[in-house]
Amino acid sequence: AAVVNTDEGAEKPNSDGEKLQAGDELVDKITPEGEGGFDWQETSLKEANDGLAEGKYFAVLEIPSNFSKRLVSTGGDDPEQAGLNLRTDDAHNFIVGQMAGTILNEIKSGLNETTTAEYVSEVYLGFNDIHSSTEQAVDGASQLNDGATDLHEGTGELSDGAHTLDKGVGTLQTGIGDLDEGAGELEKGSGDL
Repeated sequence: AAVVNTDEGAEKPNSDGEKLQAGDELVDKITPEGEGGFDWQETSLKEANDGLAEGKYFAVLEIPSNFSKRLVSTGGDDPEQAGLNLRTDDAHNFIVGQMAGTILNEIKSGLNETTTAEYVSEVYLGFNDIHSSTEQAVDGASQLNDGATDLHEGTGELSDGAHTLDKGVGTLQTGIGDLDEGAGELEKGSGDL
């Protein structure tokens, strides 16, 4: 998995110019080889995008430039929710969906073990629960398939009904002809009386 850190850091509130570098701290925590069962590699955004497209990475974690700034804003008058963005390889979406919980736990653990721990409760992970979203997509596809099947069956029934209606109209026309002929005979018979 790739991690792209564009965080610019931010001055901690109520400090003498001390800076929070939450992005750097998170990268330092999760990039040691094999940490948490994943091999996180710090890359540029272009390298991450290319690697994701080529299958080199199954996921890309993006730490935005305002990550630290938003984290420290929680102690001020205008708090903003910090966000991380996890993008996955759509070709392996089901597999990645199964691992999303593990990835989320590793990221949270990494954040909890840095000086950003006091701000972690304010962090919003852009992918929240990818597994839940994958399940919803599967359910939606199943419902769509069921609807298409119902539509196909309904179209067949509509066609059968239209054929039956056509036959009924033919029978009605024959009956009207018979009625007309019978009325003519009745008129002739009443004239004979």
